[in-house]
Amino acid sequence: MSDQGTGAETSRRDRVDLLLRIGDIVIACALGLLTLPLFALIALAIRVENSGPVFCSRPRGLLPDGRRVSLVRFRTTSDTGPTGYRGFETHVGSLLRYTRIEHLPQLINVLRGDLTLTGADRLPPFLLD
Repeated sequence: MSDQGTGAETSRRDRVDLLLRIGDIVIACALGLLTLPLFALIALAIRVENSGPVFCSRPRGLLPDGRRVSLVRFRTTSDTGPTGYRGFETHVGSLLRYTRIEHLPQLINVLRGDLTLTGADRLPPFLLD
């Protein structure tokens, strides 16, 4: 027996996926606009404390279509520590990690389609039937 289902089920699933994607884009854009001043302040604080990029990306795995995912985050470590060791946490980085604001740039990943704010597994069953 095939796991693909009928054409009507596939069409419904495609519409649900499209609506979820549109919802992701709308929510990510709205949150991005609301937090834009915060992005600017954090970027300024990171640059004042230490030279180097404001953002860093960390590879996190593969998407179902085979693409690699690199999550964008605010940089929380210095370029080099006291002994040349990479990964010395900065004061701003410590605050960002404590408040978990370091993950805010992952809205960029949502806009790219690498992450989702809503997923089919979180939808009520009556919307999927």
